[in-house]
Amino acid sequence: MAAGGAYLSPDFTDFDAAGAADIASLIAARSAAGGGPVVLACGSLGTKICWSLADNAETRNRLSGLVVLGGFPDGNFLRAAYSGAVKPVPVYIAHGSRDPVYALEDMEDFYGALNVKSYPVRMTVFDTGNHGTPVRMIDWRSAINWLLAAGTRS
Repeated sequence: MAAGGAYLSPDFTDFDAAGAADIASLIAARSAAGGGPVVLACGSLGTKICWSLADNAETRNRLSGLVVLGGFPDGNFLRAAYSGAVKPVPVYIAHGSRDPVYALEDMEDFYGALNVKSYPVRMTVFDTGNHGTPVRMIDWRSAINWLLAAGTRS
């Protein structure tokens, strides 16, 4: 709050269109109120919300970054990044090396595909970390500072 920011941890209807609409409305309201940058963080199945909102042009333009915690890749996001037709939204990925829910290799491939195109992406892997490790162990200061700096370069 002292730096002009706010941390919101909202509930939402579901992991589909209604839930994405809930979060999109919150982001729109924050933007309309003249708030600062919006970084959207999603974990596990909630990553579906992140990708859905990043695929929405109006919401994407309001985002300063995405944080994916123990999540899964999205082919639509990757295609949009490769096309260059959309505003690049920096992505910070945090994943446990022993995640039994979403395979590390899938996120490493996704990271590599974005990185090849010089897309603003960074990945932290927590050695021996499990599915929930990124939520507990991410260095928020470092992640947010990188996202905001990467956004000014894209």
